[in-house]
Amino acid sequence: MDPRVPVAFTLPYDPALIDTRMTYSVRAEIRSAGKLLFTTDTVHPVLTHNGSNRADIVLIKTVTEKSTEKAAEQKPDRAMFSSRWQLQSINGIALNDVDENRPPFIQFTNDGRVHGFAGCNNFQGSWIYADNRLQFGSLAVTAMACMKGMDTEQKLFQALESADHHVISADS
Repeated sequence: MDPRVPVAFTLPYDPALIDTRMTYSVRAEIRSAGKLLFTTDTVHPVLTHNGSNRADIVLIKTVTEKSTEKAAEQKPDRAMFSSRWQLQSINGIALNDVDENRPPFIQFTNDGRVHGFAGCNNFQGSWIYADNRLQFGSLAVTAMACMKGMDTEQKLFQALESADHHVISADS
């Protein structure tokens, strides 16, 4: 085990700015040369709603040297980066439990990051394209409960977890 870990740190905040009606959480990432290497995969509630003022955070490795090399060799279609992809269906089944004023979407960046809205919660994380496969790293997700969109959100995250390729066509 690396003798430099665990690393103790403090995040200063002004207690007067904490609204007890709100929910707060912390997450962490480690980057090198702009590349995401480690990230949290768990929501860590803090401060309100029985949250502590202390959080023990474990980060997981998201990118390996080998997958980074392969990803550099293989480039997905540029159209992936130029669009905000709005979710219309999952596994061929149309969505019926989402807020029509805020539809789910996913957006990719060319630096290996992904973010979006899943129907109730926002998410962000990493992705790589290696071995001609689209692979998602761990996703950090906000922790709200909603009247609409929870079923869609669960199905979307299951689909992203099992994703292994993508197809971009003129009508998609």
